Parts: sequence; C-alpha cells; structure tokens
Amino acid sequence: MSESQEKLIESTLDFDGMLEMLRTVIHTIGDLFGLAFTKMISKYSLEFQAEKVGEEPPEGLEDIDSMVEYIKKHKDKYSGGYNSLLYGIAKAEKMFEGALGSGAKSVAYNVILKVISDSGVLDSFEGKMEDLYEALSNYLEMSAAINLAVSQKIRKDSESAVLVNIISCPFKDTCEVANREGITRVTGGQDCIVLISNTAALSKITGKALDYTLEKYDPPNCEGKIYEI
Repeated sequence: MSESQEKLIESTLDFDGMLEMLRTVIHTIGDLFGLAFTKMISKYSLEFQAEKVGEEPPEGLEDIDSMVEYIKKHKDKYSGGYNSLLYGIAKAEKMFEGALGSGAKSVAYNVILKVISDSGVLDSFEGKMEDLYEALSNYLEMSAAINLAVSQKIRKDSESAVLVNIISCPFKDTCEVANREGITRVTGGQDCIVLISNTAALSKITGKALDYTLEKYDPPNCEGKIYEI
C-alpha cells in the first residue's frame, strides 16, 4: 500500500478546548431541541462527573455553563471531564429517542454538523475535495494542529470509503458506560463520537451523504468505516 493511502495522525486532546467545544455543541442542542433537553444533559453529566470525583452531586447545577465550571474545578481529580458532557448528551438523547424527529442520524451528528457549518472553519475546504481519504486527512491534520483531534490511523478502503483506527481514545469512559447501559445508535450498534465528528466534517467538506459503522468495539482502540450512502 502506498504512503498516500494510509496516514497516522497523532494528537493530544486539549482539556479546556474540548470543554469549550462541547459547551457550544450543547448550547446549540438547546437552540434546536429546547431547554428541557439541555437540562437533562446537565443532570446526567453531573451524575457522571460526581461519581468520577467521588462526591455527591451538588445541587443547583442545572445549566451547562455551571456544569462546565464544575468539571474544570475537578480537573485534577478527573482529567477526562469532557466525558461527563458526552455521556450526558448520549443519555439524554436515549431518553428523548422517538420524540426528536432526528431520523437515522443522531442528535450529536446533526448538531456537530451545524456547529462546524456555523464556525466557518471548513469553508476553505468545502466543495474542493471529493475523495474521502484526502478530505479526512486534511480535516484531522487541521484539528490536530489545535489539539482538538484524537490520534488515529486512516486508510483508503475505496473511492467511497475510508477506514479509521482510533488510538488510545480519550472518550472510552463514555463508551464503556453507554455500552453497559445499552445506549446505542437509533439504527442499532454502538455510537462513536470520533466517527460521528469525522463523518459530519466529511459531509461538510465533500457535500456527500455519508454514514459510519463501528466495526471493532475495543476501547480505547476501536476501528470503523466511513462510507457513502
């Protein structure tokens, strides 16, 4: 296999940067789906975070901004605090399932796509790349440069599909709890925040209708495929 068909992207996830991105995502969820949804996200996030830091959930943290500050406060006790927000989103979506009209795509996918579109960060790429491998390579290198990517190896499977090997995923705590609680995709199977984000970004860049499958669930090193539909 030629070098151009496979690439390793190494990155260190920035704690504060990830929290701020998730803050934006959750505020966008509130704009799209209502305050009741974001309150539920806060509730489940708080329960997850409090358990990780070994204390009872404090009262009065019903909004996302307060929740983010609570996570930052306990960074020394739990350095993966962004997992609390990710779990909150997944759990809340499961509780709202069937009432959101989100179809086969998850709330997270639709919201991440909107956040990416509104931010303008991919405007210079949009419509200029049709090859999924090339588009994903450029997106991940850009994200890694600002420490908002997860280390992963990508490989071109075909003109219409790219394979992703996730390395030491920082979101494994979310996945392990979600898997234990039976929180799955609307269409079945395990969700994956890395593949959701990659798929949303590639849809924005290429203009193609895409989906993903998590082909090997083995956190923190999972494997998946993103493909045209």
